[in-house]
Amino acid sequence: MCAFQGPEQAGPANDLDTLVEEDHWDSLHVTISLETAEECAYTAPLYRGHGIQCPASSAAPDTQQGLELVGALSTSTHNVRVANAECQLQVPMGLADIGVVVRPQQDHCQLSANDSLVVWLRPYTTLQSCPQGMFRDAKDTCLSCHASVHDACRPGMRLWGCPALSPQRTCVNCSEGADLVAAGKAHWVSSNTSICTWECSEGWFRADGTCLQCRETPEPCPPGQRWQAYEQLADAGCAPCVKDYDEYDENEEYVQDFAYECQAACLKDFYNDTAEFAAGRCKRCWTRDEVVLDSACMQRFFALFKCTETRNTRWDFCQEEPGALVVGSDPDFEGGCELKCKPGWRRRNASESENPTCIECEHPIRVQNGAPTADKLESDAIQWQPESCEFACKPPWISTRRSAYATLSNVQNTCVLCERLDGSFLCPLDSFHRGPTASVASVSCEFTQFFKSGS
Repeated sequence: MCAFQGPEQAGPANDLDTLVEEDHWDSLHVTISLETAEECAYTAPLYRGHGIQCPASSAAPDTQQGLELVGALSTSTHNVRVANAECQLQVPMGLADIGVVVRPQQDHCQLSANDSLVVWLRPYTTLQSCPQGMFRDAKDTCLSCHASVHDACRPGMRLWGCPALSPQRTCVNCSEGADLVAAGKAHWVSSNTSICTWECSEGWFRADGTCLQCRETPEPCPPGQRWQAYEQLADAGCAPCVKDYDEYDENEEYVQDFAYECQAACLKDFYNDTAEFAAGRCKRCWTRDEVVLDSACMQRFFALFKCTETRNTRWDFCQEEPGALVVGSDPDFEGGCELKCKPGWRRRNASESENPTCIECEHPIRVQNGAPTADKLESDAIQWQPESCEFACKPPWISTRRSAYATLSNVQNTCVLCERLDGSFLCPLDSFHRGPTASVASVSCEFTQFFKSGS
């Protein structure tokens, strides 16, 4: 079934070769209405050259050429009386003697003399036009004019007109992009999918159909962004950092680091676990209560260590130090235990080095026959003051500081035995006995000036 389409022409009628000289031409959107007795799918391709007569036959869809490729597709739906099919068609304005032929797609569908076909101009008709260089076929699909002949010419040239609708095979210069290529901003490239393909040359990027010069000098980027070199479709500039997301990413933040792009650091109270994860992951630091609970079953004093950048809050057994006794666990995150200096050791002061905690005192020497010896005084002769080098002499030992020479700076500070068995002094004041002990009452006394050696 055919309908002749002969709208008023804006100018003289053209042949097909003249019409397809350009990829895109002026067209008229018309509505095709079919009333028939059967529900069926129909194609509505264009035809020309038969006047008002319907073409006797049609080539198979895969062998159709030229204007027969242009058309529309519609399916009739049955209402109360008849089945109706309707579609819109884009008809070239520059052709005379043109018509529409409607053919059913299924063999069981037949059109009769009672069926009605009307091509008309409906007000406000809308149709999705195909992009430039394409046309709509009888199956309602946009096809490229150069779908099968995109590589027929060398880069920078193309086949004349719309090759899919014309047998012409003449190569002509491309117009789109030619000015950019001439200016050195772009160059032609081969393509298996399109014609007249060009790319921006090095140092230029494509935007809005032209080539713009790229920024070449990197600039500092804010945290969370990195400098990205220019690409074909984008200028160089700062771009968001991209990485694979996991459950630990929310524990970190990007920081400014001009030496490394997209540098991240753990949030406060988080540490970078490089022991479990080779690349590191930010994990939450334990609280003091959590680490104390973890060490509760150890039955030993322990030290607590604060969370660091790369290590979790932790505990460790207290380590003994020379001259010190462990008397308690770490009261705070100081990394040390409660220590008490042993007798004869003093606690270091602020001006001395941090280690060790306790420093050994100089032990008093033993006196023999009123003269100092190289031997240390018996341990049971003295009572050390807590964490101090001060000491007191245990009875019956007495301090040399009780003598008249106690005010002299060169008097040796030690303890001596100088009293009778009944508790009275064996020797007069300011003198010492010559014997090693006071257990014999007949020991004689000698007035002795007891000084430090070398006085």
